[in-house]
Amino acid sequence: MGMPETDAEIVLHTMDLPGDPSVHYLVDDVSNAVAVARSAGCVIREPPFDVAIGRCSVLEDPFGNLVGILDMSRGPRPI
Repeated sequence: MGMPETDAEIVLHTMDLPGDPSVHYLVDDVSNAVAVARSAGCVIREPPFDVAIGRCSVLEDPFGNLVGILDMSRGPRPI
């Protein structure tokens, strides 16, 4: 759901993940970022999947925090 007059958006999902707030980081390439994260000890909770603007993945860091990563390989969301 896009917010008027801003690039901010709310994304609803049905994945089997806790309802806690999460942080998402924009990366150049989700697949490459997943490989780097895995080698650094992260668990891939949700492998890369397609979204309207690119690809997304959900990682769990070594401390148990969930972190989303997103690329805009398909371009920004149309207004």
